[in-house]
Amino acid sequence: MSNQVLKPIEEATCHTEAESSQPLAGRHPLIIDAGDAARAGAPGPRRWLELARPGLEIGRRPTGDGGFACWEIEHRRASGRHARIVFQADNWFINDLGSTNGTLVNGRLITLPTRLTDGMFLMFGGQAAVFRLVDDSDLAALTEERNAPLGPVASASPRMVRMLARLRRLAPSHEEVLLVGETGVGKEVYARAVHAASGRSGPFVPINCAAVPGELFESELFGYVRGAHSQAGHAKKGLIDEAQGGTLLLDEIGDMPSSAQGKLLRFIQTRMYTPLGATTARRLDTRFIAATSQTMFDAVLAEMGPAVRGDLLGRLGAEPIRLPPLRERPEDLGPLIAHLLAASGGAGMEIEPAAFLALWLYGWPRNVRELEKVVREARLYAAADGRIGLSHLPQSMSGHVRSVPSPIPSAPHVLSPDDSDENAEVPRRYPRPMPNKDELQALLAHHKGSVSGVARVLDRQWAVVHRTLIRYGLDPNQYRG
Repeated sequence: MSNQVLKPIEEATCHTEAESSQPLAGRHPLIIDAGDAARAGAPGPRRWLELARPGLEIGRRPTGDGGFACWEIEHRRASGRHARIVFQADNWFINDLGSTNGTLVNGRLITLPTRLTDGMFLMFGGQAAVFRLVDDSDLAALTEERNAPLGPVASASPRMVRMLARLRRLAPSHEEVLLVGETGVGKEVYARAVHAASGRSGPFVPINCAAVPGELFESELFGYVRGAHSQAGHAKKGLIDEAQGGTLLLDEIGDMPSSAQGKLLRFIQTRMYTPLGATTARRLDTRFIAATSQTMFDAVLAEMGPAVRGDLLGRLGAEPIRLPPLRERPEDLGPLIAHLLAASGGAGMEIEPAAFLALWLYGWPRNVRELEKVVREARLYAAADGRIGLSHLPQSMSGHVRSVPSPIPSAPHVLSPDDSDENAEVPRRYPRPMPNKDELQALLAHHKGSVSGVARVLDRQWAVVHRTLIRYGLDPNQYRG
């Protein structure tokens, strides 16, 4: 990372709004409000600020001297004039203004002006933010999502809102939808949101294809008439029938038996089906939303023993809607925490900045589902204290951060063993224990053979991870492709 000393900027008056948009290489630079720890992680009403030259001053009482726009933040550990973001040498830089608790970039305290790149996480006291570069279509999708959120929590992730814009267009149609994403990203949540926005009068009926035994799947999906088999003492409606006029979610469609997939394909083509044991076909108006894991979908495309018929996938969606994992949309973490705290009875519960930072630094391999579990348990553990601290989080998260006591509460210091950036004049982080062979195999599979990716997750040097792989006889090349 290159650092440049900023030139003095001429004094002028404060502007509370950016006067003009200044795209960088055709893109708009944004500072996205990612949440305030004192407000349970909730962001302010504005949600993002578009940067204009000369830049933005951030703090509890910013003056904006030099023609800077101002972002007035509320967290008590932020200084009056905390930091500045300026445009110089064709780049945006952030500079701490001698704040009491420091400015963190990607979890590290900075002491010199630091160049910002897309997706960088910033923290001022207990206020979180993310720097983004977006194009015109991203900005339109962000605005649309802010004004009318599709799901329970408005997203401010450019990648996420692009997908939500597509879902928003598809919702009022009769078209089938295919959702793809890692486990826990919220595929059922957005399937429900699409149904709610569709205007369909029938119910939303979800089925977890992995939870239904293969020999019972067809009868569950299509129903049967009395006497269709030895256990059919009476007729039973299928799930397709129960979702008449509404939406049927086929979650984990990769676990649907191939025989049922063939019947489902015919139904989608004709809207006609025949219950088991019946001789007369029936017509129904049922819309399908299918969901499958990213791993399963990639395996189908690679023709590695696909579990879902290609012609069925084609009928379910001309192009899948890929929901990004939580780690790729950090600007949504604070709002999600606030929403989950409110849902578990902890609305407005304060989070200590060190704990807030620990939540940001964690990789969330199980996505929003894991976040929900962590938030619920942290609220219970913190009930007596009244606010969530490091001790209320799992060790896998709290181990990333330690608080440095002082008469004035100081910023949490991140301890990083491998980063040599001269801006990060902070103690070193204690590395996580090296995993066993099975865990390393799982990490290699997840990162598709990238040793660097595994090293980042483990907070270890590349060479250390590579030596461990050799010791276990693991070849990263076997996990690529």
